[in-house]
Amino acid sequence: MRKLKYSVILALILINQSVNILLAQNDNEDITVGKYRKFYSKVLREERTIFVHLPADYNKTAKNYPVMYLLYCNDAECYYASAVATMYPLVEAGIIPEFILIGVGNTGQRYRDYLPIPHPNGPGQADNFAKFCKEELIPFVNRNYRTKDYRIVVGPQSSSVFGVYSLLKYPELFNVAIVSNPFNPYYRSEEVLIKLAENNLKTVKPSNKFLFITYYSNESGSFDNLSRFGDIVASRKPENFRYHINKKTDEGDFIEDVFLKDALKTLFKKFEIPKELKIENPADLKKYYEQLSAFYGFQVDIPSLIITFKAEELINRGKLDEASEMLEYTLKINPKDTNALFRKAMLSTSLGDLETAVVYYEKIHAIMPGEDVINNRLQAAKKQIAGSAAYRVEKAITTSGVDQGIKVFNEINKQKPEGIYFDEREFNALGYRFLSRGLMDAALEVFKMNIELNPTSANANDSLAEAYMTKGDTVMAIKYFQRSLELNPKNENAAKKLKEIDSAE
Repeated sequence: MRKLKYSVILALILINQSVNILLAQNDNEDITVGKYRKFYSKVLREERTIFVHLPADYNKTAKNYPVMYLLYCNDAECYYASAVATMYPLVEAGIIPEFILIGVGNTGQRYRDYLPIPHPNGPGQADNFAKFCKEELIPFVNRNYRTKDYRIVVGPQSSSVFGVYSLLKYPELFNVAIVSNPFNPYYRSEEVLIKLAENNLKTVKPSNKFLFITYYSNESGSFDNLSRFGDIVASRKPENFRYHINKKTDEGDFIEDVFLKDALKTLFKKFEIPKELKIENPADLKKYYEQLSAFYGFQVDIPSLIITFKAEELINRGKLDEASEMLEYTLKINPKDTNALFRKAMLSTSLGDLETAVVYYEKIHAIMPGEDVINNRLQAAKKQIAGSAAYRVEKAITTSGVDQGIKVFNEINKQKPEGIYFDEREFNALGYRFLSRGLMDAALEVFKMNIELNPTSANANDSLAEAYMTKGDTVMAIKYFQRSLELNPKNENAAKKLKEIDSAE
């Protein structure tokens, strides 16, 4: 009755425990979301501060990462911390790729830096700020971190103007601009942006650009200019230049939202593998993500979590060799991926190879020594290797066939060697493992062994009945379901199955 299933929930627990961002580990320890970095800008003639947040597995792999540049970061608590919190669940769910996040600190000169023309609050030197990005900021990040040649600029408030301006006038800087309300009349830059679209849009290279603009429906002046801009984009945009308008109602927040979550989910809507697409092996995954890489314009890494979930699907479909190949591919990318290690341990267990399972449990234990669930499984596997009768039967059947398994069982059941134990749950689980692999004869014999050891067990009789029912032998299924009910009149499963058999006949 009790079937063995793989635990997705446990795997997710392992993920969460392997990530240390935002989580304090000790009493009175600081909670951090990144690091401050400072360097002197010769272009701007001042010291600049940036906030750096690295992906959770940055120090576990040798991978390179795309970079998101978040402007208007006057402090860590404002847009920067919010961006970290927004990205984290999207990355963990495999909805977007991992990014290095760079928050670019303000200096009190935002109208100087972000606007292309003079403004009452600043001289409007966006071209100089673009030079700073090209010659100093981006090279600094590339020198100090492992980056890919794919950059997103996120522009809240007045920096939204720079986001659109840089994408059109300096397309080599950023591949994507995510901005909020750049056509707000207060910034006095709408005509500059519209003129840029008219003159530059057709020549924007390389392609694979994406412009995401949020605007508030109650600002009619902004919408009029946005409509003019949108008409130009529609008529002049090059191939693979994507443009999305995100209409929102102004809720009167003092700090204007950039709607980063909406933007990222829209930008990476193809990132998740379609449910209807069958993935049979790593080659299928590589093919899909190669197509994504061509679409987005950078080499998209396959998220480890996605590989692991696809391996889980293969396991549930009984394609164990393909699942093993998928998990090995994950571990080649990230040898410390606890999800893949856990599933490799479980898969080895299902194949009757506890020695290999122990190797994987020990690897997880080395990464997470305080995880009781893993330690318990590790100790249980070692215990079974040392003295489990069920494991000895499993090894015999796996290596030499059902007859050899029966012989081994009869010998140890008769002799009762010292140190060998018989556990009903282990035999029951073994029977279901064989059943899930389509090894019907092996499953039936193991369930029979369990009844020989535990003749008054309602669960053992119920399991044998289910095996016969799966085989299509309703006569024997009825016999053992009825026997199970005699032993336990409250066995709802046996009663339900008998009704199913009766109605089918």
